[in-house]
Amino acid sequence: MKPIRVVQDIVRPKTVGKPRGGKAVVMHLKNAANAVSRSFSVKIPFFVWLVIILAEGGYMVKTSPEIISYLSTFQWSAAWVKPDGPASTLQEAMIAQNVVVLSSATSSPVSTSTPNATSSDALSLIEPGLLPMVQMSPFIPVSAATSGKVFSSGIKSNKSKSTSAAPTVITAASLLDATTISMRERYDGPYKITLITDAGTYGKVTWDFTATTLTISKSVPSFSISFSCNPPPNQPVPGAFDQNPTFNVRTSYACTISLTPLSGNDQQTQSKQFSFATDAGQLIVTSPSSMNTVLTDNTNSGGFVFTNDDTEPITVTGLDIDASYRGLNITENPLILRFEDPATETSLADYHLEDLAADPSTSYAHTGTDIQIPVSFTVPASSQKMLPVDILGVHRLGIYGIDPTITIALRQVTTNQNVNRIALNSAKISWSCIVPLGAYDPNATSGPYASGQACQ
Repeated sequence: MKPIRVVQDIVRPKTVGKPRGGKAVVMHLKNAANAVSRSFSVKIPFFVWLVIILAEGGYMVKTSPEIISYLSTFQWSAAWVKPDGPASTLQEAMIAQNVVVLSSATSSPVSTSTPNATSSDALSLIEPGLLPMVQMSPFIPVSAATSGKVFSSGIKSNKSKSTSAAPTVITAASLLDATTISMRERYDGPYKITLITDAGTYGKVTWDFTATTLTISKSVPSFSISFSCNPPPNQPVPGAFDQNPTFNVRTSYACTISLTPLSGNDQQTQSKQFSFATDAGQLIVTSPSSMNTVLTDNTNSGGFVFTNDDTEPITVTGLDIDASYRGLNITENPLILRFEDPATETSLADYHLEDLAADPSTSYAHTGTDIQIPVSFTVPASSQKMLPVDILGVHRLGIYGIDPTITIALRQVTTNQNVNRIALNSAKISWSCIVPLGAYDPNATSGPYASGQACQ
């Protein structure tokens, strides 16, 4: 009688660890099928063993998502260590080893559904030395052997590179080419010429026709200056404060300026012609050089002087004045400001000063500003004309401490054409007197009687 073979004889005992996936299940099934095919007497033990195998397979299916989760976690960790290179075969094997060790080290693995589970929780369970080693490139210091090489950080700087300016070569010709002319009308009518030279790195140099030498810098040779103009400019009178030649208005000039180096190898004279035309002239208004300024009763006379520096006649069409007076009796007679025609001495315009408003800051005073006076008179070209001004109906009060006075100030002049400038130089006339204390003393040596400023 043959001995009965049990399952242990058919299936050799083998130390089986935790299932290693679907391949392990298939292998066990094949072994079991071979054993059953050899002996019918093992059917009942076989079914017992099959139940055990199926239970272990169910356990593998149940825990497979967690194993996959750990696998993806360690793949991410490897990618984090070395993001740019593909995972090597060695890395994949080490990752699989980490998964097996982790699954065997814990009976209750971390579930991916747990909210607080993170990759750091899984990494803390990995045994040291199982992750692949990543070798970093060492920092290479700049030494004598590598000083000739250029290392680029890949970051571009926005800072602009400073370049040294090329030295400026100064010659007589370059200075003349860099020279411009500026014109300015003098207070007395004609124009003055100023020359401005741009010397590059040495800056701008300003000079005029009174200069005999042009100096740019100590490192640059000086140049002697000469010039000639057609037509010739007006030469200043001897002893005048400004010795610059002057140029008439509305006139075209052609001036040749020459520069000669005073040192160096090349001392050849260089010349350049400058052509320009002066602008229109100006109208200048001043008070007369002499007039009686002592205020008297009845009529007081004065005026304004109009000087036309233009080559064309100018017609004055309006005046803008300020007027004021103090210490006058305006209750009995009108106080009239009259402008007369210079040619016919007839009235151009009358203005009643008694209508001026009282000045609250001063007793017995009246003031008016921005008074428009329409007039019409012509000042010939390059000539002067006096505009007579009269004050009619003056009656002084004679109160001690209240000195009678009348002041007319010209603020603006309008004309029928555009002029270069209208200059109002001290365009103000005034009459006044001092109310003396005591009777008239013809022998007085001081005070208003002696100075002639007493009201009489």
